[in-house]
Amino acid sequence: MDHSINIYKDAFSTKALFTVDAAGMVKVDSLEGISEQVAERLKQIFTASPKWIPAIQGKQPIGLRLSQQIAYDPKSEIFRVVEQHPEYTGGMGALFSLFSKNLIYPREAKKADIEGKVFVSFVINKAGEVENAQVEQGIGYGCDQEALRLIELSSGKWIPGKQAGKPVKVRMQLPIVFKP
Repeated sequence: MDHSINIYKDAFSTKALFTVDAAGMVKVDSLEGISEQVAERLKQIFTASPKWIPAIQGKQPIGLRLSQQIAYDPKSEIFRVVEQHPEYTGGMGALFSLFSKNLIYPREAKKADIEGKVFVSFVINKAGEVENAQVEQGIGYGCDQEALRLIELSSGKWIPGKQAGKPVKVRMQLPIVFKP
């Protein structure tokens, strides 16, 4: 779910009833106990989602009605798009310098002559610390673990992102390049 548009004022919880048709398209049937504005945004999110894999009955795709409890707490919101992006103290040059000085090329990768980019996503929290680092696209041979270690080294050295002048959590993605 993309929370790049911040239209919510309070936390909420709702039960969403929706149908995934035989073609994999989603239609929201009902949302209970929330404002029209929030209901409209949730409908947009559901209907803009990629095609779902429909249910199968007797080898034929069929429509299926589903329900899902949805909870939202604006205090824990993670943005992807913000007015002011997080910045590494000293800039991106300093960040890549940190990576190059501390990168330990994994033995397995050297032995197998592996090179490439490991894409890591992570959250910079309101205090400028790294949270929830994970490999989105790896190359294996120990490089994925090394990329995560490097991202963790940068924790606490970020200036947090801001939305409406206030620090917020922001999800980021960076490539870590492995080349012998």
